[in-house]
Amino acid sequence: MLKESLIDKLWVALFRIPVLKNYWARSYEAVLFDHVPWTKLNKPLPECKIALFTTGGIHLKSDKAFNLIDPHGD
Repeated sequence: MLKESLIDKLWVALFRIPVLKNYWARSYEAVLFDHVPWTKLNKPLPECKIALFTTGGIHLKSDKAFNLIDPHGD
């Protein structure tokens, strides 16, 4: 992973100021997607297996803790 540039650090610092963040948010236009690919289920939902993928770092208390010091991640 690349080191944060001075510009990146400056943007982070500026967006911590609520007035600037709100000013930017008023004019921001999010990307809209008109088409979402959808596939109908072949069987009832209770018979399906579902997988959930997340980048939230969620874990059980019994799991080994994440290594937060490693700059390349766990």
